[in-house]
Amino acid sequence: MPGLHGQDAGTGTFNDLVGDVVEAPPSLKEQKKTFSIAGVETTITTEEPSWKFQPGLEYDYRFNQQKSGDLFATNVNELHFPFTITYGLSRFGVDYFHVWTDASNDVGSKRSSEINGLKAAYTQTIYKSKPLSNDEGLREFTFSFPFFFREEDRDDLTELGNKLSDINSYIVNPFVVASISWPLDMCDEERYRNLKASIAPGYRLILTDQDFANVNHPGVHGWKGFTSLLPRIDYDICNLLSIYGSGTWNHVTNFFASNNSLPPDHNNFSLATGISIKPRTRTKTKSMKEADCRPLSLSLSYQYDGFNRDFYQHSVTVGGSYKF
Repeated sequence: MPGLHGQDAGTGTFNDLVGDVVEAPPSLKEQKKTFSIAGVETTITTEEPSWKFQPGLEYDYRFNQQKSGDLFATNVNELHFPFTITYGLSRFGVDYFHVWTDASNDVGSKRSSEINGLKAAYTQTIYKSKPLSNDEGLREFTFSFPFFFREEDRDDLTELGNKLSDINSYIVNPFVVASISWPLDMCDEERYRNLKASIAPGYRLILTDQDFANVNHPGVHGWKGFTSLLPRIDYDICNLLSIYGSGTWNHVTNFFASNNSLPPDHNNFSLATGISIKPRTRTKTKSMKEADCRPLSLSLSYQYDGFNRDFYQHSVTVGGSYKF
């Protein structure tokens, strides 16, 4: 059953979704107001919401090898064109993606597909603490609700000839992220190295319909739901370089396929790591934070999925975005 085994092309892994939230902080600008009370000047610092617009470009490559069934080895190439609008503690993002895949096995069967899709996600920081000192950790609690639509044109070459089909998929993946970050030693006179620990539970539901175009086969309909739990550690080396490591546990909660396909492994695990670089592209002024001098972000990540009975997969993602 397409879309119900392994990772879904175009929609990204759960680690990808959580990373989008963890690596994009709220857009708040510090405002200092000075009052004179009984001849004594008092300065109060507040955080006011501000607008941020962030276009990006991302390329993903995934290699997926089935351990059972058709034993397909699949090359997956993805291009993503995300655009994000952030205002204060709220964020809305859209992402158009195009995917092309090719698969083969040792008995001569082949499979290829072209996928176009759209992602829309609303993210809200529900709680953000205000540390009273540099030694106190910053706590955040964020909710995100991504929705995906995928349209796939698929060509299966079997011993009986070609089978052409159209596949539509609808996917929702709500999740929350709870994090705490601590400033460590100072890397210069103004900036701290930071360590952030996060944990994110979530749930993904996939609804899939497949209709055949050139053969007289009934359509295939199905759904799959699974919960995810992801712990993650981020280490920010000043504002230039950040690295992270994470693990994901996925547990299938419900599965149905109208063609009686076997359900996937109920539990699978994955490991991921990545690095992001923010080079300085602006000249800092007295009213500008160091982070505002580095609106360009470049990233590279790798994930391995293979701790299950159905498949193993290598995923490499290269991305860039510019905030203005």
